[in-house]
Amino acid sequence: MSGTVILKPAKAGDVTVKDTLHVISIGGFDYADIGLTGAFTKNDSATTSLIDSLSPIAVYSSTFGSSFDFAAGFNKKGSETKNGVDSDFYQATDAGSAALAELGSVAGLGDLTWTGEIWVAKKGGYPVSMTITASSLATATSEASVMYARSFDITKVNDAGNKVTAPTNVTGA
Repeated sequence: MSGTVILKPAKAGDVTVKDTLHVISIGGFDYADIGLTGAFTKNDSATTSLIDSLSPIAVYSSTFGSSFDFAAGFNKKGSETKNGVDSDFYQATDAGSAALAELGSVAGLGDLTWTGEIWVAKKGGYPVSMTITASSLATATSEASVMYARSFDITKVNDAGNKVTAPTNVTGA
């Protein structure tokens, strides 16, 4: 996924899911281009927007779930600037890797080695960057290979150049 999510002064978003979907949410409407055809359909989003489920916060929450104990599963390794944001850097502990493996087993990802890194904004507490990786175990005849990876980066925080505009190629409006 890539795109722009704006929270203030008015919520808006423009997110593309690779090879699948382009969603623009602005002014109380969602515009969806399913299949990346270049044509959008327009729907009222007065209560919930498609962008809500595609935002970095939602991706973060869907990876970890509400029951995942972030504090117990990661160790703070230091503080640094990540993507222009003053952040705390955390790495998964053995317990955190085990919790990720448990989440992975629910999704049918069995005997894998899990790692996780996350940068959390010091001001605001939101995730700035995250990488979760699951690799197969190396054997005498094969190297380990990445079987699953999920990552995101929030960049250009509070950049005046962040803009979202409604598409003009809309059907069903």
